[in-house]
Amino acid sequence: MYKKRLTGAWKHMDFMFLDLVAVQVAFLLAYFLRHGIQNPYTIPVYRDMALFYGVACLSIAVLRNSFSGVLRRGYYKEFMAVLVDALSIVLVSSFYLVLIKEAELFSRVVLFLTGGIYLVVSYGLRLLRKRMLKKRKNTDAVSLVVVTVADAAADLIHTIRQDSFGRHRIVGLVLLDRSGDTQCIEDVPVVADAKS
Repeated sequence: MYKKRLTGAWKHMDFMFLDLVAVQVAFLLAYFLRHGIQNPYTIPVYRDMALFYGVACLSIAVLRNSFSGVLRRGYYKEFMAVLVDALSIVLVSSFYLVLIKEAELFSRVVLFLTGGIYLVVSYGLRLLRKRMLKKRKNTDAVSLVVVTVADAAADLIHTIRQDSFGRHRIVGLVLLDRSGDTQCIEDVPVVADAKS
């Protein structure tokens, strides 16, 4: 009857998947811009870096909790979050290359282009996904009957409508402190009161 929802960093696995796609697309585009159209996965250091980019992207997202409040962020805050992620990926990747002593084999141009392209691609994908989620129809919305006091009803209805992104539909109110004098609050019918 009740579904257990994912919490924490795993709540937004769709955004994580989009970030993984974004970092791989950024890596391929950066490689193609620097070395021409050829398969980067045949060169061991580039193949290892492609794998490391994926691991770094996931690790940074989980450790920084990058997707906390992702649906509520505006354009500027989203851009800043993606910028921090991109800089973190470039920094961690640079450290990794120095650590494994293969920094001289990997192109710095590819490294920095990957970060820049990732910034643009990831930002675009996140905005598209957020737009898709916000435009989603109420077909799978959960119907709610809210039990509250009359003074808090309007604020509670407003909060639920604002924060649920279409996942909840308020179908009725039960007022615990009034009886019969109120028919509707914020276009939500009062279905029961203190005496019923």
